[in-house]
Amino acid sequence: MILDFGCGDGKWLKENGGSFAVGIDVDKKLIKLAKYNVKNGTSLIVADGCHLPFKNGCFDYVHVRLTLHHIKGYKNAILEISRVLKGVMYLEEAVDDYFLIALARRLVRNWRGMPVHSFFRSDDLINVLRENSFKILKVGYKNYLLLSHLISYFSIKSKFVSYLDYLYDSILHSLHLSKYFASRVQIIASNKGGI
Repeated sequence: MILDFGCGDGKWLKENGGSFAVGIDVDKKLIKLAKYNVKNGTSLIVADGCHLPFKNGCFDYVHVRLTLHHIKGYKNAILEISRVLKGVMYLEEAVDDYFLIALARRLVRNWRGMPVHSFFRSDDLINVLRENSFKILKVGYKNYLLLSHLISYFSIKSKFVSYLDYLYDSILHSLHLSKYFASRVQIIASNKGGI
């Protein structure tokens, strides 16, 4: 079984879901939109990420993408994910490793109308995962120009800016500096607690 934690409008589940998948989100409007978008047998339910309505160890895989920073008490959500997971988690999250990005996020305090409640650096997030029975298998960092965040905030797509992001990210990786300028962290972790 697969859980898409914070599935939003169902974009990921549209390609990766099925009768073996469940998508949750706390926003009723997004679940309604996901039900419209996802027609492959995926179960979609309104649920609070800090109080998951599932049995212990019932998921083999949990997908979490850009969700935790919208949750007050995100550590409780991680504890709940650990409780329901018996396998591997993919987590991609916005982080405050680069001070300009951290400052911008604190000034805006929302993302396309959704409030940002939690701010953390990648190392802090990794430590919280370890404290909650996760074994970190792989960590990667994504770097985006501040301009990209601004353009993305207004839902504008630009191939030129995407190309600049690609160059920026490539240069930072080649110089081994990507962690220090990271906008996002990508983590693959297993639940070593194995409830």
